[in-house]
Amino acid sequence: MDSRGPGIFLRKNVMAFPKLINHRCPHCRRIYAVSVSRVRLGAGMRFCLKCKGAFEDGSVEWPDASNRERREYVFPEGLKLAIVGEFVIGCLIALIGTRDWLTSLGVGVLAVLAGVLPWIVRLFICRFRIRESIARHRTQALVRLGYKSAAMTGSR
Repeated sequence: MDSRGPGIFLRKNVMAFPKLINHRCPHCRRIYAVSVSRVRLGAGMRFCLKCKGAFEDGSVEWPDASNRERREYVFPEGLKLAIVGEFVIGCLIALIGTRDWLTSLGVGVLAVLAGVLPWIVRLFICRFRIRESIARHRTQALVRLGYKSAAMTGSR
């Protein structure tokens, strides 16, 4: 047995499902974001709060993202695997449950809904982040064309 104990598996994310991705500052390695998707929405530049370094964080705005990046942002690989796993577990609960098939079906459906509910919440959050990204992209396009927004000038 490993001298570090059974918790070593949990600390190394061996058993984590879906896997969380740490986005780090390339200068000081400080984690600035944790997500289930490799694609991040943003302007592309970030300033580290720890080392004050500027770096490209690999984020893209929604209108500039490719179809593959859009699919990965909304439905990351971990999300797809988790939904399939939750569906299978719900079906097994429904099949193995009580002798009353209606009760078993109800318990299975509840198990699937309980597993999928956090992902539905994530989709709503994605919807708002996509809207913010589109608005940021429009503002950046107007600034490139020479327009100044009220937020930039401080006037209303």
